[in-house]
Amino acid sequence: AGRAILASTEEDILAGEDVAALLALGQILIERGELEQAGTALERAKAVLQSRPPAEAADGKRALASVIDALGRAYERRQAYAQALAAYQQALELTDAQADPRYYGVVLHDIADVHRGRGELEEAARLYQQAADHKRRGGASPDDIAVTLLSLAQVYRDLGRSGEALRDGADAVQVLRASREPDPHALAEALVLVARLQLQREPGQAVPLLEEARQLLAPQGAAEPGERVAVLDLLAGAYQALGQDDKAAEAAAAGRAILAS
Repeated sequence: AGRAILASTEEDILAGEDVAALLALGQILIERGELEQAGTALERAKAVLQSRPPAEAADGKRALASVIDALGRAYERRQAYAQALAAYQQALELTDAQADPRYYGVVLHDIADVHRGRGELEEAARLYQQAADHKRRGGASPDDIAVTLLSLAQVYRDLGRSGEALRDGADAVQVLRASREPDPHALAEALVLVARLQLQREPGQAVPLLEEARQLLAPQGAAEPGERVAVLDLLAGAYQALGQDDKAAEAAAAGRAILAS
């Protein structure tokens, strides 16, 4: 497809029926930020695929869905939510939920992100839950499942539904811990979310979570200094709430040392 792009003009590709070349052109235009032109190339690829027998078009539809999803993400980065949602809906329609539940879950997560960005939190929560269910059904990686569960927990937190936020945050922690090679930063983020919720209820439950997050973020380059200090501040507050002033002072001093370094 790359050689076809080099050998042909944009107009030639758009007039032709080479789906691979059309998708490659669409991807290049997305990378250039020419999103309307990318949409034109992808619409042409869609039309070509629709003219072909279903069995012949199946692989092309999956590839098209992936590039259209990339177009949606480019629009979302611009906060052009209407265009992003339209692209994601197209990608979803091109994806077979039964044959490829994992990828169907990925696109549902992207749609949920748009609703979250627009402040439509109830709809975002509903879609994140569906996305997590599909990812699990499709055998997605623990990191992939956890990122959706963490988004779901954050939305429930923002809705003031702390019980559901705690449930899904704890689920994200368990999913990541079960991974052979969990992303330390992702696990720390999940631990801190659950710990913040526990601080309001049972500070004693928050302490081991924050200590674990502290250790995960301690290695050089594992996190920004501000992230490490934020965990230590929370840890100091938890110890203080438990009346363990010495440990609270130790955590606070460790935070100050990071800022001074």
